[in-house]
Amino acid sequence: GDDGGAKYSILGRTLELDDAFSARCFARAYEAFHLWVESTLEAIGREVCCLLFPVFAHAYLRILKGEAESVSRAFLERWSEAHASHELWRDLSELNAELVARLEKYKFRARLGAVSAELVGEYLTRTANVCVIQLLNEHVRIEVVDAASATPSCTLIEDAAAEEPGELVVSKDAAERTSAGFLEELHLGALAESVVDARRVDSLPPAFAGEDPDEAANAYAAALLARARRPSESVAASGHLCALEPTALALTLVDCGQDLSCCRASKDARRLAAGFVDSCARVYRVDEIMKESRPPVKAVAHRGPVYAVDWERESRYLLTAAADGCCVLWDTETAPGRALCRYRAHAGPSWDVRWSDLSRGHLFAVAGADKTTRVFATDRVEALRVLVGHWADVSCCAWHPNAHYVLSGSHDKQARLWDLRAGKTARVLADATAALTATDVSPDGKYAAAGCADGSVHVWNLDSAKRLGSYVPPSFSTPVAATLTASPAPAPAPADAASQPTPPQKAPAKRKASAISAPPTAAAAIPSPPTVYSLAFSADGAALAAGGRDQTLRLFTSINDHAALQAHHLLKTKATPIFDLTWTRANLCLVSGPLLL
Repeated sequence: GDDGGAKYSILGRTLELDDAFSARCFARAYEAFHLWVESTLEAIGREVCCLLFPVFAHAYLRILKGEAESVSRAFLERWSEAHASHELWRDLSELNAELVARLEKYKFRARLGAVSAELVGEYLTRTANVCVIQLLNEHVRIEVVDAASATPSCTLIEDAAAEEPGELVVSKDAAERTSAGFLEELHLGALAESVVDARRVDSLPPAFAGEDPDEAANAYAAALLARARRPSESVAASGHLCALEPTALALTLVDCGQDLSCCRASKDARRLAAGFVDSCARVYRVDEIMKESRPPVKAVAHRGPVYAVDWERESRYLLTAAADGCCVLWDTETAPGRALCRYRAHAGPSWDVRWSDLSRGHLFAVAGADKTTRVFATDRVEALRVLVGHWADVSCCAWHPNAHYVLSGSHDKQARLWDLRAGKTARVLADATAALTATDVSPDGKYAAAGCADGSVHVWNLDSAKRLGSYVPPSFSTPVAATLTASPAPAPAPADAASQPTPPQKAPAKRKASAISAPPTAAAAIPSPPTVYSLAFSADGAALAAGGRDQTLRLFTSINDHAALQAHHLLKTKATPIFDLTWTRANLCLVSGPLLL
């Protein structure tokens, strides 16, 4: 602001349909917010009450857009006494065209003390009042000023030069397309340092004939890992592992006394992290398989089952997310087994956590049961962004390669691409056939993929938000085959969150020690729901791998705007549901999960 005060943002985006249902939602949301302001302490209430008229005015305009005449009339009459003294009340009640245009074009600027601003943010996120969050995010600039000099005020800023700096600037063509009803322009290009080239490796070793099968498998795996990590001076296409003819290494957890809930291999293929329902995480050393095995490093900091783990780009720092709603940061090298920091992420369970590779261990996103996705920096315990818009649990998330966007998947059967600079939904990816359980973004930043609870896989073009193709699994009694479906008409508006299912948990498995097996081989199918637990694009973006409860690794190719999604390869594990898929920089596909016998 002009006085140099810090800016305070409350972020969220939802209820984009202007109908009678959303009109009633805005009316109820404002009522809850108004009553909360009135119930706060007098000193706080005097400051926060300056937010009431801006929220009321824009809620009233949104209710009018919903064509709910009875709701708008009752809303205006209900709160007329509270706002009759405001200078803009008369013009608003008469729907003065000039005032309406000003309200749509300009933002209010509210100046609050730090304590008041913090209380507003805490209340809105705790109660998930997404309607008020959206209105504040879109139409109000909240500036935090020194408490001693704070004078509660909220005025309409009509000077373009005073608008909030740092907002996304779109080209003239994009602005014209937006005003004509088209989607806003996205900046999807990956930054140069975020592009990882596939590395060349030597040819794989032949089979180890005549040796003990277990020793042969370990030797094969060790040689494979060593060659897959070996750098080379050239990054030409010839010589590196081909994602279209996949080389997969299975990291299987066996003979365990705890139930496995999640696992993930590091991208350098040296470590495997696993989360358990006993509130513990364990880290196994994959690169010591030919030496005398050591017990895994045990990490204890949660108060509930660990539902997600993720490695940062250099495979040193680990994040865990659990049923207690918290994320914990670990240093697996200098302080193994000791928590570095604990982040309170969600009011309910945290279902997924993902590092931003481009930030090199600084930014991460967490998806939770409170229907939000939150973005954190490792040097702050409070969320930088709270992304609100889904109607049900957010079960998975992924980062765009340029770190300007986050993709979230929910049990409302939608994926959303969030613009972190603007703090709002940039794309809504619809037409999924079931609750989303896994998401990923291609290395070039052009495509998004999602796996579902019914085993289906969908791919979208992020620029157009158009679904390019889908894989729909066959019934359990039929041979495994690829079934392609054309993109159907847009799905109807999501149902109320109360009707959405709760996130399914991965099939538990008992194990304690780590064992490495040879590349997956064919095995008899085990009838079970084919939920997709993990999917990931290869390092060069040429292939998309998906795996889940049906113990099958599926590889899809031809991911572009001109060809349908194709199932190129199928690999069956021996008896291992695929909990995680990770591609190394050399296009080696690491498949991890528990052994079920």
